[in-house]
Amino acid sequence: ALALAFFSRTAPAPAGHGLATSFAAIEWLPQPGTTPDGALYFLDTWGEERELAAAGSRRAALDVSLRIAREKLAELEAMVQAANAPAARVATERYRALVGRALAAVQDAPAPRAEPREDAKALARSLCQALLEHQYILSVDYETLPRGDRGLLVGVVAQADAAYRAAAPRLSQRDREPFFFKEGEVRWSVRAGMRDD
Repeated sequence: ALALAFFSRTAPAPAGHGLATSFAAIEWLPQPGTTPDGALYFLDTWGEERELAAAGSRRAALDVSLRIAREKLAELEAMVQAANAPAARVATERYRALVGRALAAVQDAPAPRAEPREDAKALARSLCQALLEHQYILSVDYETLPRGDRGLLVGVVAQADAAYRAAAPRLSQRDREPFFFKEGEVRWSVRAGMRDD
């Protein structure tokens, strides 16, 4: 069925940053704001932590964590572009921590089997979609970055993939098939885009 789907699908539509089918309409990374090499980065981090602490629900915690995580990916790419590996590692660690918080918000929600609440399923769906998008974006942007420190992106993709695997069992049965195909597309994009590292 997978082979049939692959050969019978229509040609990918341009997404502005490469070719995509499932990811043609995703929002690309924002412009990096304050980056880890800046003297006032600690204020940015402090503000993010306050925003995370103020999240009053699992949905709010997930949404805030994922929004800030996208900013960390933009910072990571900017620091790789600037050949500043130590600052890129700071953005990487912040991303890892934020994905951990997002995953905790989903894992704290009742599992779909235990209590078939739409909230729990929707949290898992949002997290899984975001993690696949993160991997896809990094795999497409990878070749545009200088060779020196871009290997850091490979580790970030692996972190996003591990979190995806932890969250995917909480997807509803209805969501599993579409995510199976999206996951396959991301794996292909990662292999093709990051084959050098």
